[in-house]
Amino acid sequence: MYAQRAGDTIASLEEVVVRDSLAPLLRRDVPAHGLSTVVYHPVWHKSESLLPVLNTVPGVRLEERSPGSYRLMIHGSPLRSPFGVRNVKVYLDEVPLTDASGNTYLNLVDPSLPEEIKVVAGPDNGSYGPLYGGQLLLKTEAGARDTTGAEAGIQGGAFGLIKAFAKGNIQRKRLSLETFHGYQQSEGYREQSALRRYYGQVAPRWQYSQEGSVRLLLGYADLRYETPGGLTLPQMQQNPRAARPATTTLPGAAEQNAGVRNRTLLAGLVHQSSFRKDWHHLAVLSLMHTGFANPFITNYETRMERTWSFRTRLGKEHRWNEALTGRLEGGMELQQTNAAVNNHKNEGGAKGDRVTADDLAVLQHYYYLRGNILWRQRLSVEWSSCLQFYRQQYTPIYPQPAARASRDIDPVFSPSLMLSYYFNKRWMAALKIARGLSAPTIEEMRASDQQVNLRLNAEKGWKYLVSLSRAGRRLDARLEAYYFGLTQAIVRRVLPNDQDYYINGGSIDHLGADLRLRWDFRLGDKRWLDGFRLELAHSLYHYRFDTYTVDSTSYSGNRVTGVPEQMLYSALSYRPDLHLYLMLSHSYTGRIPLNDANVVYADPWHLVQARAGYIFRWKDYALDVFATGDNLLDARYSLGNDINAFGGRYYNPAAGRNFTLGMLFRYLP
Repeated sequence: MYAQRAGDTIASLEEVVVRDSLAPLLRRDVPAHGLSTVVYHPVWHKSESLLPVLNTVPGVRLEERSPGSYRLMIHGSPLRSPFGVRNVKVYLDEVPLTDASGNTYLNLVDPSLPEEIKVVAGPDNGSYGPLYGGQLLLKTEAGARDTTGAEAGIQGGAFGLIKAFAKGNIQRKRLSLETFHGYQQSEGYREQSALRRYYGQVAPRWQYSQEGSVRLLLGYADLRYETPGGLTLPQMQQNPRAARPATTTLPGAAEQNAGVRNRTLLAGLVHQSSFRKDWHHLAVLSLMHTGFANPFITNYETRMERTWSFRTRLGKEHRWNEALTGRLEGGMELQQTNAAVNNHKNEGGAKGDRVTADDLAVLQHYYYLRGNILWRQRLSVEWSSCLQFYRQQYTPIYPQPAARASRDIDPVFSPSLMLSYYFNKRWMAALKIARGLSAPTIEEMRASDQQVNLRLNAEKGWKYLVSLSRAGRRLDARLEAYYFGLTQAIVRRVLPNDQDYYINGGSIDHLGADLRLRWDFRLGDKRWLDGFRLELAHSLYHYRFDTYTVDSTSYSGNRVTGVPEQMLYSALSYRPDLHLYLMLSHSYTGRIPLNDANVVYADPWHLVQARAGYIFRWKDYALDVFATGDNLLDARYSLGNDINAFGGRYYNPAAGRNFTLGMLFRYLP
């Protein structure tokens, strides 16, 4: 966080820095991940959401159906996620935020907390397991640890937005202490869409030797957000700000006070060490406790979840001669989540009589071995293999207690191989083949229909990826194409009473391509003609149902529900000096099929955003005053549709044209 002097750090506050990480094994401080993308922090310190950052990365789609309700896909689809992040594993400074079943409350994280985000397109089959949906690695310890500094920001804007945060680091010889506090609130664009979030974190660290350190991470989150529910097309056209209204058989979202309350406590102990120069070790022990309440239109659900985990890896680097180097790494992760789930009647937003209660548990553990050989700084061969075990347990509590039932999902062996060739210092080509899987989450084992399903199988598939990239001081580019054949796809079904359940629906073909380009240029020799940057991210999604049948109706050959044919992001920024900065961005999202039959589509939309600011600097202090504009064309669109929604309630309208103002202060001695 405090690796640079104030002038250098503040100079980049206004930009999103996206960098490809193509040969991590050449760096001693990180494990191998194959192809990945690193995104640095500057812009999201000024944003109330992670969307403006992650959606600049090709192949990544972060949706927000209403403020605080995230869905995240990396080369994937939202078929499994009516809300929440599933099938993507998230780590905060090596501590897992994802539970043993694969569910993540990413919305607990304040956008100002991470200093760096690494996006890894799965499967990894290494330290982060065989999950094909990929990984999101959040890092709060960017830069050197031997400096002291502080940072604080505040901003306000449309729809009652207030966001404030403060973070600091104190360094005393071998001891350091990092702190963070962030608060955000808004009333929301739509009725019944208010949000309140607090996140606090302290992280003391002891560098007990030149090669070893121990860090304790303690975090607490308190999140409340309301859920307005989906609208039909006529309802959206009549009043896009309305919450879902009542019908003749069901009450409305506001009447039932629909929303989510999540209070989570996280504790993690991280030990890192190096010895004999070429050995590296990591061990992480963590606990996570969540109290979750979800008053929905048809019921009031509460969950008490407890997750503990242990993960470790050990790696050794070796140099045979000047031409040949390599690394071997092995490790494991063990996680268990216990969830006590209760469903009550929802009596106008208040918890009524208990209807059902169950205890569920998931135990997952995997073991991996990974190796890499680099020849003449040209040819890299990386291989890995991973074996995962997964157990589900279910105990009925109410209304009819019964003995515990359990099921072991068959262990799956997942290998991967990646070949990379460096033509010179700038150009590189890569080929990757990997097998991945994803087991059902607790929310899919016991969905809102309150029926426990231990018959769901894990999704499996093989992914093939080719990539060509260029790295340079002024021009970076990467083009990649991939194919992923998924079998035993887990998909959501919706009942007439709006409750859902999950089935294994068949197989899906994911064929796609991503392009990323960054060009720094100047229009002349004068200073005010320098400092221009053009960014481009383009994703093509040719996703199709291969064999897919629901209730004797075949949807084979149809487009995958909830996935656009293409997404395009472009941005032009101007920063002639260390003070003034301007940025204009445009995003295009193509037509999206909203049901499996492909008879209802969301129209394509264009989203234009702008940002401007001025940085005042004095010695070790800097003050950044900025303004942002969102949806400048006042487009009518949705940042997350309800797919296969009963009654045609697909649409979650996003806010129209709106603006924010803010200040960001930094002290870096």
